[in-house]
Amino acid sequence: MMKSNWILGINPGEPGYNHHDPAAALYRDGRLLVAAEEERFTRIKGAPGVFPTAAVDFCLAEAGISVDDLNAVAVGYDPDFRDERLASQLSRIQERLTLRTGPAATLSDEEVRRAEDLGRAVVDCVASHRMFGDSPEKLIADRLRMSDPTRVVFVGHHFAHAASAYYPSPFDDAVVVVVDGVGEVSSSTSWAVRSGQWEPTSDVRCPNSLGYFYAAMTDYLGFEPFEGEGKLMALAPYGSPDPLIRDRLAKVAILTSVGYDVSDLVADALRPRGMGLDLSVTRTRLTEILGRPPAARGEARQSFYENVAWAAQNFLERAMLDLVARAVEATGIRDLAVAGGVFLNCRLNQVIRESGVVDRMFVQPAAGDAGLALGSALAVAAERSVLEREPMRTLALGPKIQAESDDFGDLPVSVPEDLIGRVAGLLAEGKTVMWCEGRAEFGPRGLCHRSILADPRAADMVERVNSIKNRETWRPFAPVVLAEYASDVLGPLDPTVNGRFMIESFDVQPSWREKLAAVLHQADGTARVQILSSEDNPTVHRLLTRFHHLTGVPALMNTSCNDRGEPLMDSAANAIRLWRTSAADALVINQFLLLK
Repeated sequence: MMKSNWILGINPGEPGYNHHDPAAALYRDGRLLVAAEEERFTRIKGAPGVFPTAAVDFCLAEAGISVDDLNAVAVGYDPDFRDERLASQLSRIQERLTLRTGPAATLSDEEVRRAEDLGRAVVDCVASHRMFGDSPEKLIADRLRMSDPTRVVFVGHHFAHAASAYYPSPFDDAVVVVVDGVGEVSSSTSWAVRSGQWEPTSDVRCPNSLGYFYAAMTDYLGFEPFEGEGKLMALAPYGSPDPLIRDRLAKVAILTSVGYDVSDLVADALRPRGMGLDLSVTRTRLTEILGRPPAARGEARQSFYENVAWAAQNFLERAMLDLVARAVEATGIRDLAVAGGVFLNCRLNQVIRESGVVDRMFVQPAAGDAGLALGSALAVAAERSVLEREPMRTLALGPKIQAESDDFGDLPVSVPEDLIGRVAGLLAEGKTVMWCEGRAEFGPRGLCHRSILADPRAADMVERVNSIKNRETWRPFAPVVLAEYASDVLGPLDPTVNGRFMIESFDVQPSWREKLAAVLHQADGTARVQILSSEDNPTVHRLLTRFHHLTGVPALMNTSCNDRGEPLMDSAANAIRLWRTSAADALVINQFLLLK
């Protein structure tokens, strides 16, 4: 019997690497076995600065192997870029060091403080450069308690994203585009891939970063940057074109005959100690340009800020569409695979999909930096000719939720003989149901394994479910729709459209909008849809089918099962806690049902 080939992919999540979204994914003989994000174990959203120890341990335990059984550990970051990164950092420091010199020169207290700060920045940058030492592989191996550091392989940040997009796609030939804040030094890249052969076609470096531009706009609108970008996206349709805002924003967000340029906003805000974004600088600059102070928390629904959101989203869509069109024109390839945090923008993905610029499109659903764990392992598997390419069909890759009757204490738990029928009836009666079953999802979406489900027909269900999750009442929820009826609800769909992962929005047909009032964006009639087949999730497919028989509606409201600011649900204990302390009516954990 041949020995299995094991490749572990990780996003380290520590300073010097990507700092956020640490994750691990395990491939056996080139096929994805399990994957998990560290935040699910730490219970801290994004788990910033944490090595994915628990995620790695989970992956190895699921496979029944030790770290020394691994053939390779693929890391979604390449320290070989450190010289180029240091040069970029020192160049920015030099630009800030404009002090008067000469024997008669006098310096103000502010100039002295700036020189002192920049001096410390030089020391810090050099220390960061040296932190990897002569053997960065050994640093990773030591964290993993791995005896052989030669098995550690570094993969460039953007190439890991690109691999996560191309290899799980259904395409032999594809244009691959990656856009985020910054990798090692790049902010957007593209490749032409023909039968697995990669040719780079563009590389846009920070500070010309659309990811940082959108983060700065998110912050200006009073949302949490690098977390609340989805709120900006959701706010934008409530706004409308404002020529004054458009013209003012065009001072720092430019689209010309040679592409987009947001460097003027981002460059001065790059921290001299690294590639991070100093949002106090962008906040001040946007205040000067737009003529209004940033929105305070909760103020974003004023018309001015809604119009700013519209302008920011519109610029992103135009800039990205231009970027994709250039890549298609340069390569002659019309199938597109994408990844990077900017592609978590569902509305943007709809615009590209419907533009006519591409024929088919695949969006890596774990488009953010957790997806580097997937992509780095895929890249190494492909390079070593052990990859078994297969389309991505599920993200139910994480820990299974476990529950025993004793976990419920004296709570009124039951094990219904017909659980599906019982829950379908509760949903049809207007009850809200926390649904936790099987393996947890990898990535940011609850896809009916860790979900809150509800009747999509009544508009007041939005307020009720928002009260469970403690989030803004104006933000739209999403539906899960039976695949057999997706074309009825959304209009004719190309067979190549992949709606499994709630990563693209769709226009809902007018005849269905009243029946789906709780899962539409009220301003534009779109929905961020999960299209569910019996192959994807047989249990929830049966639940949806029963609900359809009861109501005539082949859809349910589906939102991630978590409280505000929390990662997706991880355990029976936390699920029971949320059920007890929230307005949720029912909780399902595998075969168990709790009902208030």
